[in-house]
Amino acid sequence: MNFTNNKLKEIVWEKLSLKVKTISRNTRGWEQDVWIIETDKQKIVLKHPKNNSKVRNTNAIACKLLAKKGIIVPQILYIDDQILIETFLDGTYVEQIDFSKVPRYELYFKIGEVFKKIHSIKTTNFGLITDETLVGEFSTQIEYLQSGLSDELLNLEKTQIFSRKDVEQVLQYFESNKSVVKNSPSVLLHADYCDSNLVYTPDGEIGVIDFADISVGNPMFDVTKVYTEHIGDGAFQAYIDGYGAIRLEQVKLFALRWLIWLIPALWKRNDAHDRVKRLCQVFESIWK
Repeated sequence: MNFTNNKLKEIVWEKLSLKVKTISRNTRGWEQDVWIIETDKQKIVLKHPKNNSKVRNTNAIACKLLAKKGIIVPQILYIDDQILIETFLDGTYVEQIDFSKVPRYELYFKIGEVFKKIHSIKTTNFGLITDETLVGEFSTQIEYLQSGLSDELLNLEKTQIFSRKDVEQVLQYFESNKSVVKNSPSVLLHADYCDSNLVYTPDGEIGVIDFADISVGNPMFDVTKVYTEHIGDGAFQAYIDGYGAIRLEQVKLFALRWLIWLIPALWKRNDAHDRVKRLCQVFESIWK
């Protein structure tokens, strides 16, 4: 389907009986095309997955479950085999907040509290989910972590940021430490719980968006994003204070595994040099 502005207007009118006033393309999503649409009655978000129907299913599942937990999430307005339409959460993305006006510690403490609620939902197995049974595709956390590892290590070496010796050392660290997640619990995971997917509402609450990667597994897997983005800047400690006790050795292993994929992905985009440099520093602090 060719999603021109006229086609989007037609869809919104046919599915919701709303007249479109403005349309803006949101370029944040890696797995889906996203448009923010202002209508005559409300602002909405229309999503179209780039590769498969997983995004639509997981978004709907997550919003339904988390709303029951009192977490602020978008409301699903329409879903079919092509698109998902949801309400727009008013507020400011946490990554865009002016912390001279908002207390930073209090905000990240609250982010930790919300995260704890997400992890209160018990699940089965590990990995991505596609339906409401909340059963992951892998029987163990280690099996999930090892999936695709060899190819991603090759991609890491291709960046030429790290030598073959470095990559071998990374693999050695992984193999030596993977047992720390051997008996992992399984809970609902956002799997992309970062500042760009958190909304600071006008009421001073935290809303959560973008459930394209929703998964199940060890809760420390989710802590990885906050760790990689905020270790050493105070926000990570505030988050832990709100969340409660964590297993740092598990967080580091998950962070290593995540960065093996993320660093080459950002490097290929060739537009995130500063972020790649900082993430490489976090990466090296784990295995060197």
